[in-house]
Amino acid sequence: MDNNQIQALLYRIKQTQDGLDFIDYLKSLSKGNYEEFKVCDSKYNDVVKGYALAYDTLIKVFDNCTDKVIQKEESEINAFI
Repeated sequence: MDNNQIQALLYRIKQTQDGLDFIDYLKSLSKGNYEEFKVCDSKYNDVVKGYALAYDTLIKVFDNCTDKVIQKEESEINAFI
C-alpha cells in the first residue's frame, strides 16, 4: 500500500463509529499511560515512554488523515477546473 492508500484507509476507518470508538480507546490508553508514568519506578521510564510514543503516534495519524484526504480530494477537483 502506498501512502495515499493508507491515508484513505485511515480516513474510512475514522468515519465509522467503531473507528471513533477505537480512537477514544487510544486516547484513554494514552491518558492511563501518562498516569502510570507519573508513579512508575524510574527503571521502567523507557518502556512507558515507548508506549506513549506508540499511542500518541496512532492518535496523530488518525487526526492527520482527514486533512490529507480532504487536501488530496480538493487538489483532484481543482485539476479538472
